[in-house]
Amino acid sequence: MIRKYILIKTIPKKEKIITRDLCDCIYYYDNEVRCEAIAAGVIYVYTFINYFELCNSMKYFKTLIKKFEVFDYVDNKEPGCVGCHVVKAGSLYFIRTS
Repeated sequence: MIRKYILIKTIPKKEKIITRDLCDCIYYYDNEVRCEAIAAGVIYVYTFINYFELCNSMKYFKTLIKKFEVFDYVDNKEPGCVGCHVVKAGSLYFIRTS
């Protein structure tokens, strides 16, 4: 299994509560999970995708999480890669190479 960066869009102004609850849920499976609220209504999680999906399938999170995308890398500066998908959220650049 490979860890991935998951960019999550949530209900605005609830990102800190959702970050805490989601991280607590994933921590049950992965004690090295990393979660951070990076902008209004935006969270990023670094964990195994299958553990995230286990928690995301719960009714509580289904109502709070609007959308999520999975990325391979995160960087503080804009990448110069050609053909990669890049999304800027807060001060971070999320990069998917495939």
